[in-house]
Amino acid sequence: MKLKIMKPKKVFLSFLLAFICLLGYSQKPNGQTSNPNDNFKLLNDFSDEFNTGNINWSKWSKTANLPNTKAWKWDNNANAKPVNYKGERSVELTMRQNANNARDGITYFKSGCLQTIKQLPKNFVGYVESRIYGAEINSPKATGLDKYRGVCPSFWLYSKFFDNKPIGEAVYTEIDVVELQQFDFDPNGPVGHQQDLITDAESNLHLVKKASFGRDWFRPKQPKARATQLNKYELPGKFDPTKGWHTYGCEITPTKLYFYVDGVRVGRALDNTYWSDNPMYVIASLGLRVPFVAFQGNVFEPVNPEVNPRAKKNIDEMPVSMHVDYIRVWEKNGSGGTNNPVGNCSTAPTWKKSGNFTKGDRVKLNNAIYELKASNGSCRPGGASGCSSNQWTKVSDCTSNSSIINTDAGTVYPNPANTVVNVVATKGDFIRVITSVGTVVRTVKAKNNTTVIDISALPAGMYTVTITGSNKNETKQLLIQ
Repeated sequence: MKLKIMKPKKVFLSFLLAFICLLGYSQKPNGQTSNPNDNFKLLNDFSDEFNTGNINWSKWSKTANLPNTKAWKWDNNANAKPVNYKGERSVELTMRQNANNARDGITYFKSGCLQTIKQLPKNFVGYVESRIYGAEINSPKATGLDKYRGVCPSFWLYSKFFDNKPIGEAVYTEIDVVELQQFDFDPNGPVGHQQDLITDAESNLHLVKKASFGRDWFRPKQPKARATQLNKYELPGKFDPTKGWHTYGCEITPTKLYFYVDGVRVGRALDNTYWSDNPMYVIASLGLRVPFVAFQGNVFEPVNPEVNPRAKKNIDEMPVSMHVDYIRVWEKNGSGGTNNPVGNCSTAPTWKKSGNFTKGDRVKLNNAIYELKASNGSCRPGGASGCSSNQWTKVSDCTSNSSIINTDAGTVYPNPANTVVNVVATKGDFIRVITSVGTVVRTVKAKNNTTVIDISALPAGMYTVTITGSNKNETKQLLIQ
């Protein structure tokens, strides 16, 4: 539950505001993240408790740079407003049929959203979370699951399109922290679990890569993306998201994406091979689903709700709203601290220049553990400069990587390597070598079954090798000595 703000006397106003600010910075993600020693800093530009009775449009975008949607349009003037709902000050996001079913372009609906004006930086490491009350549809005219279909409350991150990137690179990335109430039918799902219910949710990934023919889409249910981007699960305790407040979160690390509902990790961890390659907006929104759209060619197409027989049975449920209690975004700030240092390669965070470390923190870089002895840790550990030696001291080498390396023998070899590495792949596959902080340092298109990559100029350390192609998305580990 968040803090309720009462109307204070003027003499206490400044003290109350200071207390609220301090409380906000002491908040932590709702759940146990992958490393219990992680430290998180709340980012004010991306976070809001929505307690003031107004929407801060200097933080949230009212009209500019909103996502392109084919089946509906955005109108935050009419469909995003502060309200008191179910005991919480919150923002109400509404999906609304156009007056008199007037057609606007090819659409018949408008909705509201909360999207940050600023973008999370490339290679962001941290945690995003929102507390949401779902949008209830219960049409007496429809039958079966159609009674409850029509909208999808969502919390997600997405990038602009960066079409000037080289072939094989990610020009668009999207992380769906949660999509609710989709009632999705997946013919390729496990037998007996092909039809989603109100108690099912998805936390999927979307990707567009630059190809010779333009944009190459990788959607979660496509065969080439299904194994690495589709993440369907049952909500903890089989709760109905339209009947209460619940938190939905995602931890973003350089190598993995973890998803949480009410502090419980759900679904499966997905490899973060591309999804930190671009800056991303944070957004909560209410979208349309069947029967108010038709899913064709992997795209939601608009339908006329006064003509389509399924949609017409549910149109009296419009307008319908979801509610957002808060959105919080934390940046991960190192790990451990002086009283609880982290000291092995499986748990220590990887050093980043943008990190905010304190004395006693331990970090991993180039297959070694370093401890901060002075300053803020902005100098690269293990470097030759006096700044590096004054700040960091090496405390150990990583010795736990041999078992990881051996699992990839025969696909990436030699491993460890120091001058060149051979990668077994299919002609036409794209091979990328990625640092421990997510930076792509080599991109090669395979011309033969075995591709030789020059790594002689790369610093020693652990790297990730990804191999992507038709119906393929593999991830391997490589140690460069």
